[in-house]
Amino acid sequence: MTRRNATLYLATLVWVVLTMGIAQAQTPDPVTNAAAGFRTSHLVIDPALASFMSKGDAQALDGELAHATTPIMVAILPDSAVSGTVNSIGAEQTVYRLANLAAIPGTVGMILPQSGFFRATSSIIKPCPFGTPGCTPPGSPSGTIDGLAMAAAEAHGKQGLRSTVESFITAVQRAATAQAARANPTGTKPAPALPAPLGLILLGLAIIGGAGVWIFGRHRRQVLHAQKARELAGEHEVHDSIERSEV
Repeated sequence: MTRRNATLYLATLVWVVLTMGIAQAQTPDPVTNAAAGFRTSHLVIDPALASFMSKGDAQALDGELAHATTPIMVAILPDSAVSGTVNSIGAEQTVYRLANLAAIPGTVGMILPQSGFFRATSSIIKPCPFGTPGCTPPGSPSGTIDGLAMAAAEAHGKQGLRSTVESFITAVQRAATAQAARANPTGTKPAPALPAPLGLILLGLAIIGGAGVWIFGRHRRQVLHAQKARELAGEHEVHDSIERSEV
């Protein structure tokens, strides 16, 4: 190989490496895009999977998620969102990554319709003991919510994505209600906490009011004591006058 050919070969190799790096940098990450999408929508569908759900169903589902009694977000992503082998473990790791990137308190679900996986995790709904009404026992590192996602996919997967997500929404809301009932078994509503400034103002008024009552009471006792003293003094004067007149 001549020096010129070697230089040309090296230049070509560098160009290929740079081109591959630029292409990889420009390739959108479905998980990162979905996490950003959760800031404006409760349902995120990757553009590559737009044909998997009609616009009407997507709008309806987004509304149902937005009005759920507990925060729920669902992303429908391609298998390429999973780095590595597309299997149950890979899907579970990906939904964890999605939830961490979103950093929004609530329940995050991820559906991979191409491979049929539906996994989920939650930062607010925790696993519950076996047999607890409204939720399932921990069956994986994700716990209760992951079990609800897999159950929804198994029961409604053949009916389509909308039916599957709606089943998941219902199950998650029940789990949230059950968790709230366990935390407050008596059903009593806690007294609302007063804002700090208002609480301090009320405390100050209470102290001032108490001091005022004490001062008023003290003054009243002094007045009554003085009045009684005057009455006694008057009685003594009358008595002395009577004695002098008798003499």
